[in-house]
Amino acid sequence: MKIKIFLGAVLLSSLAFQSCKKHKQGVTTYQTVDVTIDANNSYQYNFGTEKTDLSITKQSQSFLVSELDKVNEATLFNYSPKLNFSGVDEVEVTSFEEPEKEGGKGGHHGNCENHNGKKEHDEDDNKIIYTFKISVKNTTTAPTKIINEN
Repeated sequence: MKIKIFLGAVLLSSLAFQSCKKHKQGVTTYQTVDVTIDANNSYQYNFGTEKTDLSITKQSQSFLVSELDKVNEATLFNYSPKLNFSGVDEVEVTSFEEPEKEGGKGGHHGNCENHNGKKEHDEDDNKIIYTFKISVKNTTTAPTKIINEN
């Protein structure tokens, strides 16, 4: 009897560990967004309502504002360069999606979370990596010399 209880406990614990195992390797897609703005101006990209699990995975080097924001269920990427910055800046935003499994949606067996209660992302998740290449133009020009012809 004790052996049956022990084997049952081992079977249940192995099923519990299997519940978070994923079966398919995720696919990573890359998308480049080329942006040109004038110095001291802002840029906004609307991911819409479809993309909800987004994070900035490579932060800009010369930003005043570089953030993801939720507005009316849409996710927005907002960027403003440092004051008077001109040059090229780059930000990566990653969209995580569970891979499709056979016969239904999602590649997880249950709602797998890490010890902090946050959803884990790993190599089995599908990802879209958006690389924002932001060219910030210097808008200051040399003063124009006025010639008075009389």
